[in-house]
Amino acid sequence: MPESCSSASSPATRRTRRACRSSDRLALGATAARAVLGNDFKVSVMRGQLVESPLAPYVFATFHPSALLRLKEESEREAAFEQLVGDLKLIQKSLARP
Repeated sequence: MPESCSSASSPATRRTRRACRSSDRLALGATAARAVLGNDFKVSVMRGQLVESPLAPYVFATFHPSALLRLKEESEREAAFEQLVGDLKLIQKSLARP
């Protein structure tokens, strides 16, 4: 189990750990991803990838939707939105696998 999961004691982290037992998980944002995958996980680098975890067969992390709202340039928001939609389509395909 990632160190952040074993040592974290916040109620939200404990609920996340209890929920992550046997099925694939989607982590929206860096905080959620680090709670499940450990502090070394970087959403900006590893988003859109299925990552093995001791808590679930696979974890898929992407940007939190609110991150798009913080982008100042319209072109950046549009590009990030397209990435988020693409990531969600990938997880949808992953969940449909046998």
